[in-house]
Amino acid sequence: MFQINWKLCMFTISNVIFVNAISSITSTKDLSTLQLVQIISRHGDRAPIHPFPTDVYRNASVYSLNGWGELTEVGAKQVYELGVYLRQRYGGFLPRKYLKRDFLILSSDVDRAIMSAEANLAGLYELGPVPRSRDIFKEWQPVPIHTIPEEDDNLINTGFNCPRYKTLINQYMNSDELKKLNEDNKEFLDFIQKKSGMETVATLEDTFQVQDALRCQRFHNLTLPDWVNNTVYDQLQYFKSLSFTWKVATEEMKRLKVGPLLERLVGEMRAKVDAATLILDDEGFSPYEDASAYRKMYIYSGHDSTISGVLHTLNLFQPHIPVYAAALLIELHRKPDTGEFFIEFYYRNDTTVEPYRLDTSAVCGSPCLYESFSAFASKFIPMNWNQECQLQSTQSLSPSSGAPRLLLMSSSSDNGGQDLTLSAMHPLGITAPGLLGFVLAVIAITSLLVSTILLSSFLREKQRAMQYPLNAYQHLG
Repeated sequence: MFQINWKLCMFTISNVIFVNAISSITSTKDLSTLQLVQIISRHGDRAPIHPFPTDVYRNASVYSLNGWGELTEVGAKQVYELGVYLRQRYGGFLPRKYLKRDFLILSSDVDRAIMSAEANLAGLYELGPVPRSRDIFKEWQPVPIHTIPEEDDNLINTGFNCPRYKTLINQYMNSDELKKLNEDNKEFLDFIQKKSGMETVATLEDTFQVQDALRCQRFHNLTLPDWVNNTVYDQLQYFKSLSFTWKVATEEMKRLKVGPLLERLVGEMRAKVDAATLILDDEGFSPYEDASAYRKMYIYSGHDSTISGVLHTLNLFQPHIPVYAAALLIELHRKPDTGEFFIEFYYRNDTTVEPYRLDTSAVCGSPCLYESFSAFASKFIPMNWNQECQLQSTQSLSPSSGAPRLLLMSSSSDNGGQDLTLSAMHPLGITAPGLLGFVLAVIAITSLLVSTILLSSFLREKQRAMQYPLNAYQHLG
């Protein structure tokens, strides 16, 4: 039998205890100082992404009629109950009647996340019992769900559209640290390969297909294979929990994978802080045009990696797998005596108790003042995410129509052609040694003008980005 190489004595997969992150458990909620709530949630229970070769449950209908990886009926109920809880917790803050100015929900463009968002809203904005009458709008109200196409998503289901991040994660997965971890657990990997029937299980990452299927089987009270005892099961779950730290192992990886979402979280807080300094008119509105200035709640319907990525970036993560319908609650408060804004983080990873309040003293102090948190988060927020995502490679010039071509030419014929100087040839074939200097001067002047224009545009876009117009994050159709 393989030798276990693990630290499971500090790891309880069914009821995770955050030894360093939990400050206290709340039973009542004072809403008098609350200004804004931002919630990052995981979808509900789903079918496995894929079965493994020897899996006896190879029909997805065992879990969901919609297929592999899709939300189950149990999962929909889980997220509905999350919505009910959020209504109970924030009922005195968020009006029961939906208003666009109060609330926005943004979902990953994955069916299980979108359906979870729908179930969440059914609980959060429920007006009455299950609709029975023809006047459905007395008991139910439609609430828009905004999504980001997967190829454009750098907020919730991230990493797919960032070449630089893909390079970094591949480098880390082939690092000496990971290689050693794989080598130390080779006997375990061979065991999983033999029992699962998979062609190759050379790395711990290769076990995740088996881990995922077994976790779903246990959750649905299905009989596990006879080779899966508690030791094997817990080992698989433990390695999966470690993998969340691999995805954001370095500061650059955190910037690329979590930075845009962190920027949005901080930006929504900034809108509230800025608006607090403005004078309201007779109807309670200010001339501040940013919708974020008035909004009370945001929900980001995402995945386990969305929650773990933010927690790990903020140094609040202890290795675990976020449960289905887990939720990270980020609350912005304002002190009534000083007017200072401060932030409280709560984590709902267990539906049987109130959310755990996370200890942020090492991140932004206690209380966590907005300015301190913003300063801490700034190092993980990219200045230009699209640019930082590009692969860093040596650029080569190639001749193109209408552009000068650089040639190496001999400066004299009586030295054997050993002394070479740079000259230029016009595309029509006209050689002009003085043309190079002229071209370089034109390029320099043009670059200066373009840089000035781009800087001005960037500053305007940066200002607008802090306001986050909705049309940047929703389908047009």
